Amino acid sequence: MPATTATPDAATVFSSSFPLRVLHKSGGPVSSVPPNLVLSTIGNGLSEVILDYGRAEGGMPFFETSRIESSGGALAIEVVYSETSAGLEDENGDGPFFLFSNAMDSYRVNSHSFTKAGYVESRFAQKSQRYQKIKLKTPDSSLCFTSVGFRSLRKQRSLKSTFTCSSEKLQDIWDTGVRTLEMCTVEAGETLEAWEVTEGDGAKRDRACFGGDLFIIGRSIFYSTGFVEAVLGSITLLTGHQTPDGYLGNLCPIQAPVNELLCPALALIVATKEYVMHTGDVETARKLHGTFQKLISFTSRFVDERGLVVAPPPLSMDWFPMGGPIFGASAKITLAYYDALKSMSQLSSFTGIEDDDSARRADQLKQSMRTHLWNKDHNLFRMSDLASPDGICQDIHAYAVSMGVIPPDAEALGILKAPAAGKMPLAFQNLERWDAKRVVSPYASAFAAEALFAHNQGVAAVELIERVWGPMVDSSSPDYSGGHWEAMTEDGKPIQTDTSLMHGWSTSPVFLLPQYLAGLEPLEPGWRRFKIQPVLANVDAVNASLSTPAGTITVCMRIEGSGTLDVTIPKGAMAEVHAPEGWRLKSVSETGATSRVPTVTMSGTGEVVRVDLLRMARNDDGNDKGAVTATVMEDEVEESESEGSIPVMQKRNEERSGSRFFRLISKMFCT
Repeated sequence: MPATTATPDAATVFSSSFPLRVLHKSGGPVSSVPPNLVLSTIGNGLSEVILDYGRAEGGMPFFETSRIESSGGALAIEVVYSETSAGLEDENGDGPFFLFSNAMDSYRVNSHSFTKAGYVESRFAQKSQRYQKIKLKTPDSSLCFTSVGFRSLRKQRSLKSTFTCSSEKLQDIWDTGVRTLEMCTVEAGETLEAWEVTEGDGAKRDRACFGGDLFIIGRSIFYSTGFVEAVLGSITLLTGHQTPDGYLGNLCPIQAPVNELLCPALALIVATKEYVMHTGDVETARKLHGTFQKLISFTSRFVDERGLVVAPPPLSMDWFPMGGPIFGASAKITLAYYDALKSMSQLSSFTGIEDDDSARRADQLKQSMRTHLWNKDHNLFRMSDLASPDGICQDIHAYAVSMGVIPPDAEALGILKAPAAGKMPLAFQNLERWDAKRVVSPYASAFAAEALFAHNQGVAAVELIERVWGPMVDSSSPDYSGGHWEAMTEDGKPIQTDTSLMHGWSTSPVFLLPQYLAGLEPLEPGWRRFKIQPVLANVDAVNASLSTPAGTITVCMRIEGSGTLDVTIPKGAMAEVHAPEGWRLKSVSETGATSRVPTVTMSGTGEVVRVDLLRMARNDDGNDKGAVTATVMEDEVEESESEGSIPVMQKRNEERSGSRFFRLISKMFCT
């Protein structure tokens, strides 16, 4: 393939990744990488080597040699790339990827020729691989590598928002999710043709901007990197091409033909609503109102006499292509339509554009779904009106629970919990061709985890996250990528050789953990008004620092018998602070009297304020009977009152004693 022999300018070398160890053959002995790596086809020389980078890395492959020996002409090497070690067994690596774009090399096998020693760099980037196999092809020749690796195409971005907690596994899951986001983001000028900054579905394969993935990735960005330009760039790309009949493609046409899937297209409206809530950019919502209305009108063409969406293939395809289209009234599309209508109503309220129709249609749609898609006997939401009434589609059922379409009783929530005996949750059960693959989907499991969190099932939500994402953060695994995977088998392995192990749609823990464990969620655009409502999950210490247009918000919660909640609310902002379920907030009045309340409204001062959490005792019938006395000395607190807020206790001067781990992680904003 074309390559360059010019050493890159120092200004363009941000960082480089180098192999950690040498595997002389797949599954064979391991050694460290020598200062000079020699390949030779002379005599019994080593002609092939596998380099292990320890985790998936990306960038421009480069090779630097100090010596070239050939019996005649140029010397040739073949290089194979793969995220998994199994992919190296295939002559094509874990590729090629013909559907997608020039945002990376579509091939995972390259050939390079050397006529003299020096620097050689590939023409196209390889964006995610842990393993690299190099084979010397020329007979009676040898070469000596002094350096092999990947040159990063951009400077690593620092986090604007952070999350830490006392669970090391959850912390690893959050950290690797953030790394996945970084590797799935494409910046302007990073490809051969200068795009606007955008997000991509996957790092190695789907270097494409999908509407459905933005539904997940956008929220993850808001709670971590804060790289809102990537979200806006994606929205701009995806809304830049609309068919005359109103369909809004969910895949950027620069990269591939229009991908006609209706559910991800509708998810773009919801993703835009989330963007406005987190950024306060109401003007973008105003500009896109007409575009989104056309998509709503396009979708309404497929609403039948029952009020359900019956879309033809390929519009009725969903995230799992191996299952094929959903025939009949698709519950996923109908739920996405419902979510989009509710989002349109919210966007209209932000912009002042009159829209009395969206909320009304959403209410009608909800009743239609409850009538025709809800299996009341088992409180189960069906995949479609033609699918088995007892079949379970994990994300569809969870979506219905989260959106309040079906009651969140014990049976409905029980379907979403992690299976017994440590088993993995299947995305599909009792659904004919859909469950033949026995797929475990982080994407679908995210819907389940959010439904559990939203209904105060924090322990179950965390158990599900640790069950599904736990194998991904096992650094001893040969499949460890340092990122979040696209799909898995029941035994926690990548489901096939070309499965993306650095996949944006699987990064939901990046937003789920701070949104629910720290309880942070905007109530008005730009975080002018927000809530803090932690969900307890047997995690003793939770810290979140969030950069918002209103200013920096921090939450530091400790649960050790009694509990404390230290919060920072920016000046000019308002926060609704809610006690976790089963607890109360201790409030102090102007006269010094104390009360125990479920919620307080606080005006921002920009200072850290401490609120005591008091555990509620339970009667035999499970109802609250009063607060358990907190181990707090009255002389430790000061009284404070802001205009329009209930007085609450200010932060104490002295920290309470706690675990060593928590004391370390809390220093950021709990002091």
